[in-house]
Amino acid sequence: DEAVWLAKCAHDLGADALLVMPPFYFRAAGADGVLDWFERFTAECRAPVLVYHFPKMTGITFTEEMLARLAQMPNVIGAKDSSGEAANLPMFQRAMPEHSLFVGDETLLTQALEHGWSGTISGVANVLARWLAQIVGEWFAEESGQDTATRESALSKFELFLPLIQHLRACPQPVTHKAMLAELGVIG
Repeated sequence: DEAVWLAKCAHDLGADALLVMPPFYFRAAGADGVLDWFERFTAECRAPVLVYHFPKMTGITFTEEMLARLAQMPNVIGAKDSSGEAANLPMFQRAMPEHSLFVGDETLLTQALEHGWSGTISGVANVLARWLAQIVGEWFAEESGQDTATRESALSKFELFLPLIQHLRACPQPVTHKAMLAELGVIG
């Protein structure tokens, strides 16, 4: 009930979509309990929902079967995977082929794009948004037939920024992002 109420508040305040992970206290509920929770939540939620796979924080690992069931639920428009596991990329795509998929681990961005994913919902984007957006934009520009950007350019930019991405991911978060943004004058 509380999750539905919070979702309603977010929707009423103009949220475009909600990033929703299973409650961490559902570890013992198993797949059926998690799916039941999402079924009840999405049936009452008016906002579009991205299911959030973050097993390190929730203790719950989505299987391909769970993802396929989640994909059929009302208002589920996609998923974010923050497992950091490259092996999940094709599994998510198979289970949710018509949905938007976002990788949380930016080091997997181009691998995710190669598997048909939409992009990243990224902590590192707090400080590298322009460059990550350019990489994703160039990746999809080739598909739309634009001549000004290519997938090769996106891959080259990604390889250039990968050491910085890895360094930022190794630092304490979110304090490092905030310190960098303050140093750049973006925040006070």
